[in-house]
Amino acid sequence: MALQDAPVYQGDPGDTQKQVTTLAGGQTGLVTGLSSDGKWWRIVCPDDTVGKCWVSAHPDLTEPKTAPMPGPTQ
Repeated sequence: MALQDAPVYQGDPGDTQKQVTTLAGGQTGLVTGLSSDGKWWRIVCPDDTVGKCWVSAHPDLTEPKTAPMPGPTQ
């Protein structure tokens, strides 16, 4: 869940990729993985595809609503 507006990037994890949308504060995204460094959640893309859309896992921006998935997926 986004604690405040959080940009969603497409491509590889990181904020140097193309921003495709924003998760508004209070909005949830379906997490499908975690980057190898644990800094990014992989989420379902805005067009409902399961691909390479990422949102920061920084605790000031997002928090899990259920237990995190085990291990990195990148």
